[in-house]
Amino acid sequence: MSAKLSYPRFLLAVFSIFSASAYATESPKSGEFNGEGELGYNSTASNSNSSSLNAKLGINYLQADWEHSLNLSAVSAQNEGVNTRERYLLDGQAPRTFSEVYYGFGNLRYDKDLFSGYHYQMKLTVAIGGTRKPRHLNGLNLGLWLLI
Repeated sequence: MSAKLSYPRFLLAVFSIFSASAYATESPKSGEFNGEGELGYNSTASNSNSSSLNAKLGINYLQADWEHSLNLSAVSAQNEGVNTRERYLLDGQAPRTFSEVYYGFGNLRYDKDLFSGYHYQMKLTVAIGGTRKPRHLNGLNLGLWLLI
């Protein structure tokens, strides 16, 4: 039996590469941690009472040719004392530069949404690739992704 990578899974893998980097903060200097966090709470009281809580934490660590990033987030919402939203997300990525042309990375994403059709979703992506600069393009990235 051969494993096929369907078009939606391929797009999901490519999108996850870019979405993971969207959380990243400014890169730290070698051997230093860098990060940011957010915390928000909203409560309304009128004909109906509702509240929501959002929390995010992003941490980066640079070590020689590796840059590790870890992003955590949690969302919770209630309306009239009944939970209407609860989601937890963990996203970790470790890209490595092998040379000016070649790179690789690994990404692990865990998503638990109590109001979705899945218990949880977990994705592991491993990739290697290279960058070339043809004359007629600003840059071209070629890569091989493995989505597990």
